[in-house]
Amino acid sequence: MILKRFAIVNVLLFLVSSCSLNATLANNSIVGMRYINECKSFIERRTSEAISENIDTAYVEIFKKGVVVAFTDGAVGTFGVRDKGYKQHWACGFLRNELVYVTAPMQEPIWDLKPEERFENYELDVKELLFYKEKGEFKYCCEQLFSPDNIKKHNPDF
Repeated sequence: MILKRFAIVNVLLFLVSSCSLNATLANNSIVGMRYINECKSFIERRTSEAISENIDTAYVEIFKKGVVVAFTDGAVGTFGVRDKGYKQHWACGFLRNELVYVTAPMQEPIWDLKPEERFENYELDVKELLFYKEKGEFKYCCEQLFSPDNIKKHNPDF
């Protein structure tokens, strides 16, 4: 009888923890989409251009005090093999939910509040979320803790 109760309690704990994990993942995907949409809207308003058809991936990095969204063509290599034609197009930074910069490689930022506080601290735990564009919309794929080692693991020749 005691063993049966123990087994039931363990099953219940497993179910509760699974639900909690699924709720956290769902919440992160919602948060990530919010930042993707805000960044995308700002870029489209400022440049009068739609986000390029070449952009097929969005990465969202969640820091303790801020968020970075990066729009790319191809995979950077943290979730798997880096695409040979990988190219970053845009990046947006948010500090405490405020958009503080929007930039593209090798160009002057189109928005830069030059925050005094640096929030992009990769020494702490950073959640990295991956979104793929399907039929013109970004869809949540997966997430992990960011680590430069992930690039080395998936791309030993990098």
